[in-house]
Amino acid sequence: EMSGEQAQSRWLWPALPPAYQRLSPSELMSRGRAMADLEKHEEALVCFDAALSMISPSMFMEASSPATTPCTPPPQSHDSAEEVVEVLVQKGVALGKLGRSGAAAQALQAALEIDGNHTSALTYLGLLRVREKRVEEGTSL
Repeated sequence: EMSGEQAQSRWLWPALPPAYQRLSPSELMSRGRAMADLEKHEEALVCFDAALSMISPSMFMEASSPATTPCTPPPQSHDSAEEVVEVLVQKGVALGKLGRSGAAAQALQAALEIDGNHTSALTYLGLLRVREKRVEEGTSL
């Protein structure tokens, strides 16, 4: 049996501050966008991850699973699919602004697995690739 600390370290998202625990996914998204607008990207990530944990919990399965990237099952409805994609794009942008390009690309690619034609996900992934000096990949998106 695992201790509470070990169990918590197996999840991919940080603990949600008490003030945010009663918020809905859309309220968390709004709060995350507001934090990002204030250049508080770490705080924005907490909100985006909390929203994702509510609308697509399986994205936050154990980090020690054989797959290195979280896999996303099809969301239950069209609305939740759009919601998941939007949160993933916002998360990718925040991670990119923090200089965490690999994690940013993972979030954007996860969004594109759900909606391969999502304009913002394609745009931000292209910009990320260009910024990484991977121009051929960036311009081919």
